Amino acid sequence: MDSITDDGIFAFCEELGIDPQDPVILVLSWSMEAAAMCEFTRAEFVRGFEKLNCQNMEDLKETLPFLRSKLNDPAEFTHIYSFTFGFAKDPTQKSLALDIATGLWEILLPNYFPLLHHWLRFVKANCRNSISKDVWMQVLEFGTQIKPNLSNFDENGAWPVLLDDFVTHMQEEFKERGVDAVLNEKPDESASAMAIDA
Repeated sequence: MDSITDDGIFAFCEELGIDPQDPVILVLSWSMEAAAMCEFTRAEFVRGFEKLNCQNMEDLKETLPFLRSKLNDPAEFTHIYSFTFGFAKDPTQKSLALDIATGLWEILLPNYFPLLHHWLRFVKANCRNSISKDVWMQVLEFGTQIKPNLSNFDENGAWPVLLDDFVTHMQEEFKERGVDAVLNEKPDESASAMAIDA
């Protein structure tokens, strides 16, 4: 067998004892230098096992805590996050489909973007386009550099229009409901607020 696809990957994750939605699978894919989501080639498997000094699945299972730790290392995470864009997008397209981008942000950015659930809510309601590599990377930069209350946001900075629009939206929310109320709400409360606003 030269590659495994969906069913094989589910079985692979099951053998490792992880959920297919666990972000550690992205770290593993990065280690394998895998080319596309939902498919691992034999060459990618061999490369990953060699790079991680694993002889078998039991060895690989034991490396999972090490791989998971990379998600909490900002420098390593940036490489993994950048890799994920090319790994997850349709190879015939330059941009990443919006639904895939939001799903990946949801599992990758909780520790890197304090306004994540507000961002996801905003994008799902207002964005109709796919996500470019530039926007993808600047979302991480925004999440790690801009304070949740947006006090250090530079309106003259070279942020993508989508992020500028998000800031305008959040500033309106702050003005209408108060900064603390907005920042302290939980994701389900955010969804409820959206339903009420609608």
